[in-house]
Amino acid sequence: MSNTPMKLSFIKILLFLLSFQQISSEVDILEIGEFEKNGFSIGKIFEYYEDNTGALQIEEISSPAFQEKFKQSISDSMSFGFKDSAYWLKLKVKNTANKNIPWVLELGYPMIDQIKLYSPNPDGGFSMISEGDEKPFKERKIHYRNFLFEMQEPAFGYQEYFI
Repeated sequence: MSNTPMKLSFIKILLFLLSFQQISSEVDILEIGEFEKNGFSIGKIFEYYEDNTGALQIEEISSPAFQEKFKQSISDSMSFGFKDSAYWLKLKVKNTANKNIPWVLELGYPMIDQIKLYSPNPDGGFSMISEGDEKPFKERKIHYRNFLFEMQEPAFGYQEYFI
């Protein structure tokens, strides 16, 4: 009878580890289709990388050799604290509809000094949009308290964005 609490604890720990394994090994994709979706958190869909040097460029971050260094987020609300590091986020988006889908990406923390969104170009490379609280409010494309990025997913397309 003295083993019973220990067995239960072991089973709980094992179940916890197995559930964590499933969460951490999945790489999620934001699927956008024809059905309207009204605001939802996509924090767990992001992958992230901490750049301690702050010197990495989009060409390095987006290279195939670098992709294994990204970690899957396990939180709806990512918080890295106050550090000198730069954080790179990767978002995979798949359009399951046979038409282009416009949508808006909202980064819900208005105190971020600098945000750069890199969108893939059809002919290779990336386009960059810069936002952040260092930029005057009147210069934002969309005047809103949080940072908003207008996005466009091509029909049956798959794209990877970097922030």
